[in-house]
Amino acid sequence: MASEWAAIVIGINYYPDYTTLKPLTAAAEDAEKIAEQLEQYGYRPFRAQCLPRTLTPKGESTIDRQGAVKVQELREAIANLFNPPLPNPIPETALFFFSGHGWCKTVAGKEEVFIATSDVLPEAEIYGIPLSWLGEQLQTSQAKRVVVWLDCCYSGELLKFIPADKDYCFITATRSYETGVEIPHTQGLLTQALLAGLNPENDADGIINSHKLADFIISRMPNTVQRPLIANSPRAILLTTKFSQKSFQDKCPYRSLSYFTETKEDAEVFYGRSALTQELIQQVRDKHRLIAVLGASGSGKSSMLRAGLLYQLKLGQEIPGSDRWTYITPFTPKESPVNSLQEAFALSLPNLSLTPLNPTLQSSGVQTSEITPLNPPLSRGETGKSNSLVTGAGETEKSNSFSLPFTSDALSLSKGGGLGRGNLAQVIGEELKALNTPVILIIDQFEECFTMCGDSQRQEFFDCLRELIDCTDNLCIFIGMRSDFRGRWREYPKFASRINKPYINVEHLSREEIEEAITKPADWVGLGIEGRLKQQLINDVEDYPGILPLLQYTLTELWRESKNQGDEVLSLKTYQDLGGVEGTLQKRADAVYESLSPTEKTVARRIFLELTQMGETTDVRRRVRLGELVNSYHSLELLQQVSEKLADKDARLITKTDEPDSQDVILDVVHEALIRHWQMLREWKEEYKLGIGIERQIEAEAQEWERNEKKPGFLRKDDRLAVAEVYLSRFGDWQMLNGVAEVYIQQSQELRNRLEREEKERQQEKLAAARRQNRVVTLFSMGLAGVAIFAGYQWYNAQNKAKEAAQQSAVALAQSSETSLLSDRQLEAAVAAIQSGRQILGRPIKNANLEQTANQQAVVALKRAIYNTQERNRLEGHSEAVISVAFSPDGKTIASASSDKTVKLWDAATGKSISTLKGHSSGVYSVAFSPDGKTIASASYDKTVKLWDAATGKSISTLKGHSSGVYSVAFSPDGKTIASASSDKTVKLWDAATGKSISTLKGHSSGVYSVAFSPDGKTIASASSDKTVKLWDAATGKSISTLKGHSEWVISVAFSPDGKTIASASIDKTVKLWAYPNNLNDLIVYSCTRLRVYLQSNPNVSDKHLCDGIGTKSN
Repeated sequence: MASEWAAIVIGINYYPDYTTLKPLTAAAEDAEKIAEQLEQYGYRPFRAQCLPRTLTPKGESTIDRQGAVKVQELREAIANLFNPPLPNPIPETALFFFSGHGWCKTVAGKEEVFIATSDVLPEAEIYGIPLSWLGEQLQTSQAKRVVVWLDCCYSGELLKFIPADKDYCFITATRSYETGVEIPHTQGLLTQALLAGLNPENDADGIINSHKLADFIISRMPNTVQRPLIANSPRAILLTTKFSQKSFQDKCPYRSLSYFTETKEDAEVFYGRSALTQELIQQVRDKHRLIAVLGASGSGKSSMLRAGLLYQLKLGQEIPGSDRWTYITPFTPKESPVNSLQEAFALSLPNLSLTPLNPTLQSSGVQTSEITPLNPPLSRGETGKSNSLVTGAGETEKSNSFSLPFTSDALSLSKGGGLGRGNLAQVIGEELKALNTPVILIIDQFEECFTMCGDSQRQEFFDCLRELIDCTDNLCIFIGMRSDFRGRWREYPKFASRINKPYINVEHLSREEIEEAITKPADWVGLGIEGRLKQQLINDVEDYPGILPLLQYTLTELWRESKNQGDEVLSLKTYQDLGGVEGTLQKRADAVYESLSPTEKTVARRIFLELTQMGETTDVRRRVRLGELVNSYHSLELLQQVSEKLADKDARLITKTDEPDSQDVILDVVHEALIRHWQMLREWKEEYKLGIGIERQIEAEAQEWERNEKKPGFLRKDDRLAVAEVYLSRFGDWQMLNGVAEVYIQQSQELRNRLEREEKERQQEKLAAARRQNRVVTLFSMGLAGVAIFAGYQWYNAQNKAKEAAQQSAVALAQSSETSLLSDRQLEAAVAAIQSGRQILGRPIKNANLEQTANQQAVVALKRAIYNTQERNRLEGHSEAVISVAFSPDGKTIASASSDKTVKLWDAATGKSISTLKGHSSGVYSVAFSPDGKTIASASYDKTVKLWDAATGKSISTLKGHSSGVYSVAFSPDGKTIASASSDKTVKLWDAATGKSISTLKGHSSGVYSVAFSPDGKTIASASSDKTVKLWDAATGKSISTLKGHSEWVISVAFSPDGKTIASASIDKTVKLWAYPNNLNDLIVYSCTRLRVYLQSNPNVSDKHLCDGIGTKSN
């Protein structure tokens, strides 16, 4: 049960003549303002009682400005506040505010200070509520915190009654012997200060406690005619906050690595994509039929389509009447996209009855509430099923109901028992038209069409969507897809032509949108966030597209940790303790893994490797069935035990979903961020990279063998079996092969052994038959010869066996060389190829087929390794990604910059490490040598540029001035000036000798990622995420021109050696070349090249021969 905070707020204007007290003009209004402040900003919702009270037309309590408060009424109110009778709950925080008259009277020979009520009668010695009685109530109260603010004369007397067993905040308008001052119709001096001090909008952290309030009042009222008194307990009392008024809830407002769904619970805390959501809604208003939403993995496409678009449409606020539309449950294509489409319609339209196209592939395309980005094709089948489906078709009016229910009789069934693609589109189309409402269909993770199904299934799906659009006029389809698959649409021009242009691109969030995504959900649940933490989070993620899932995960872990510590404000210290954005996920994964037993760790390692599909450039996720992982080492019970621990709500590293129509379970990593950022998994992948391809191939062959009734012809033989045995000798203890693959290899070995025995027996039988055919007179001599021959054969056969094993090893090494070469591991490929060749030389054997195979594979491997290996050496030593590298001017030294916060120097000839330059507190993104080679400059995300002595590796100076990460650094050709480019949107110029800032080049509207000097040092070029390249005068720092043309971020820029051409590189997949004439003659030639046609064709030009005799410039 939530703790209760209670308050009584008193403001008395009305004092009759018989009281001898003058009526007041502002006391009631003072109380009213205090009550409003507590209601709006209370750190917890206050249950407030106002006196004198009246009710508003809405039944709410408010101050009656002309009302009276009697002694007995006030006494009961104070007693019930601080000491409520049972069974009423005792408030954790009890607050009492009074504005009115106070007076000091002598009663029974004792001087006493009273709070004056409207019914005081001096003649009868009735003066109101004694402060001594109020003090007794405070002393005996069971409340944890008591707050009393008195804006009346003599109120300082209260400080005599400070409690010793609870937190307190006492503030009085005057000292105990002092009268107050009332300026008619003006707020009391103390109340003015209280209202201003309680306003959290004026505080940097947005939270006001008793200590801050005291400091404010002291600074606000240093020389006023009445002096306030303040007494605070050592432990501060939280009073107001600018965050949400809702109590801190047990539910986390962030969604970890899951996407946001269209439920109200998720949509209410989905922020950062308001503008893009409106753009999607406008697409619906404009009645576009097929809309593509493209973005990088982790950009938030799935969340925006659901919690943004779908939720807003279902609310019916943006487009009137859209709450009555028909919504098909969002789905992903999976292996059989037409089946997934069919199942989505069946789930959303209860009257729909459709027989699956292929009953053997009934894999549901409907998703769970987990993120499901790119899923590469499997050698084993994949499925996924939702365990909580949310259909979009709610109840509709009669006019919107189905006019013709689907029945099996109404469908034209194909020969195989299911609908054909044409029939499916036609039947569904007819039914959608009968609905008489718009229909919204969302297909998410559309890239699965290219990664999980074959060409024929893909074509069938695209044709089905085209036909659905053609045969309806009320269907609107949104497809969400990773932007790097956009080029694949060119292979299907008929389908691509139906997609509305331009596509909707989900770009990385701006700083403002990131802040909204961080703070708004916290506001919704009343969660505080330190200002420093907010800024650090924004700085850490703003320049990393696709990192939004990690941001949500980090915020979730911050919330979890804060709850464990009893904090209600997320702090920078907790964030740093967790390891920042990337460190948070790694720390959680490490902790879960280390909590497992040794046996469980082996199983966990296997599960994560099985859930990873290694790619040429990027590793992605891969789903597997739990039952298919059973082998001789790992029982189903053990696999279930470990997978439950990994999927537990306190771990959430993988997801488990039931597979339809089976007892199996589908495993999946919770997000690809785990694959990309968990260091331990990255190390496992590196160690197992030679084995994973062989393992997957063996398992695929085993599955094929099983499908073909385990016929011997499908077993591995000769060199292929030798490769499997080499794999087992090296990786057998990893326990990776599934049970079917284990049996497959065992059967292959048994077949080989049986064939060898049979061959041996045949040879022995031949020898025996020859002996029987000889005459008795020669039997003895022939027998001796036979024994000799057989012994020689046995020796010869043993030699061949040894050589055959060597040949098999050579085959395995040749295949390993091929695998390494395909993975761009050129040095490993060359080593393996040479080893393979040396195994072959001088080893002829009887098995001609194996010898020929071994020779061929070794030769091919060596040729490919020789012809494809450009790599000369590999410099290894950094612990994280290496981002920048530079040669010294004399070519003898190499400098490398890494996100491990270091710069390393290497001997270019030997590749040996010379020294490591340490000093940066964050990743180093750029490194450069001075023209004389004596100085090294490094640029870091810690906002600094450091200069180092190239000979000693010692730090020379640190250039500080950027307000965000520095991404690029360059020396001028004369070595006197250094230019640095930063995500703070500026380029800074520095004196290389002194390290002092010379000037700041401002003009870009977004981060600057690259900077370069022209060869003559007169011009500087800068490349920015604002999609432009800017040119600057190096001497003056003034902007010369802006080169526009790229459609995405520009991340690198360079001058040609002659300085006449500029090259720029962008994530829009292009390199642009720009002409840059830099002397008078070139400028004239360049200008005439552009003007010549204009001069000759325009009749209004007076000097048509202006450019005669001047050469042309092709660019």
